[in-house]
Amino acid sequence: MPLEPRLRPLAVFTLAYLAIALAAGLRSGNSEFLFYIAVMVVLIGLVLAVNRSIELSTGALWALSIWGLMHMAGGLVTVPTGWPVNAESRVLYSLWLIPERLKYDHIVPGRDGAACNKVHMTVLVKIACRNGLEMP
Repeated sequence: MPLEPRLRPLAVFTLAYLAIALAAGLRSGNSEFLFYIAVMVVLIGLVLAVNRSIELSTGALWALSIWGLMHMAGGLVTVPTGWPVNAESRVLYSLWLIPERLKYDHIVPGRDGAACNKVHMTVLVKIACRNGLEMP
């Protein structure tokens, strides 16, 4: 089944950051990260299946893709020496944005939850409408 025209830029964006993450994971020999990429591929397949059945908004799909990018960057992007981190690993996930108060790792799950909630609500509303329930 061909990809909808509205999804082509999203597919290019997502495949580009996954390809970069795969190359970086292979280069570093980080097998855990390679597992995360495999999980991302499975999740993308599930989202595509849901989208075929219940057309998700383009904005919701972009939000999910950006979530994936933030996760890939969180584990791969190295922060400079001297920047505040709370672990030996100098990656974005360890970076204190506001020292001892707010880390990158605190923001990503909150933003992710919002993206997932938008998708969940879209799916639930469309299922309810298909079953004759009126939504306010």
